[in-house]
Amino acid sequence: MSVYIVSLKIAEGSFDTGFSVTLQISQEGLPAELEISSQLPAAPQIPQQYNLWQTAYLGVKRVARLESNKAFITNYSRSENCDRAAFKLLASMNNWLDADSFRHLKERFLSKLNPVDEIRILIQTENILLQCLPWHLVNWFEPYTKAEVALSKPSYEKEKHS
Repeated sequence: MSVYIVSLKIAEGSFDTGFSVTLQISQEGLPAELEISSQLPAAPQIPQQYNLWQTAYLGVKRVARLESNKAFITNYSRSENCDRAAFKLLASMNNWLDADSFRHLKERFLSKLNPVDEIRILIQTENILLQCLPWHLVNWFEPYTKAEVALSKPSYEKEKHS
């Protein structure tokens, strides 16, 4: 079993025009074994669906203590709306990442890694909305039970230890 570092650098672009993406895969502590670039297509529905999910999520009333009401009221419909909005957002993300223009990058990712390997996936972007998306739930990572997803800025500097 190996430990792999997978970096998805999402650079220039927007949800209206698409994003430039670079995939880099390396074994921990070694130089990159693979680096390829691709283009994610436009997906203007994702910010809208994220906002709908966030609104639905914030609308789910959390009761801190039990209270007696004159009429029996449930939060089922609010919770159901939140679940529905989350499902639509995730479906849009999966469709976006499965786009024809991006498929070769996904296929390289899947062919290079073994589901038993430990994988650290870094989503590197400056885009705030991309940082807020539920990357840990996308279908790319389902077979990899030992994968963890983290966010970082695209540029960094390694600290020198004395």
